[in-house]
Amino acid sequence: PILSGATEPSPVCQPCHYSAPCEEDWIWYRGKCYYFAETYDEWNNSQSFCVSHNASLSLIDTQEELDFLRRHKGLYDHWIGLYRDTNEPGWVWANGSMFRNTFPIVGDSPCVYLNNGHVGSAACHGDKKWICNKMDANGHMTHFY
Repeated sequence: PILSGATEPSPVCQPCHYSAPCEEDWIWYRGKCYYFAETYDEWNNSQSFCVSHNASLSLIDTQEELDFLRRHKGLYDHWIGLYRDTNEPGWVWANGSMFRNTFPIVGDSPCVYLNNGHVGSAACHGDKKWICNKMDANGHMTHFY
């Protein structure tokens, strides 16, 4: 309704929609959505699960992101998206980019996991929990200061 003296109704949100940046069971942090698995599987199957959700085993860009993952993963080892490609002379992220020694990796087995004390490597066929990540629903990094 138009009030006396008003020329137009005030704008009303009809209906108001809030779009969550991540789907249910995923956690938002600095423009990315993370899934912390509650079950165990080998590295390749864990990566397949992530891909089926338009994600990847977790790619870690900064020390802050590594600290966030450690805080949220609990006590168990979790696969992340880093492996040693037999055709490349170093560690490779699941998206194909080369690892830039952001953090030390203990061991020289082919697949990488995160535990409480360090980032380690193990045989890919071992069963561990895993962490997926992907960009949030906005499709870009969002920072709040």
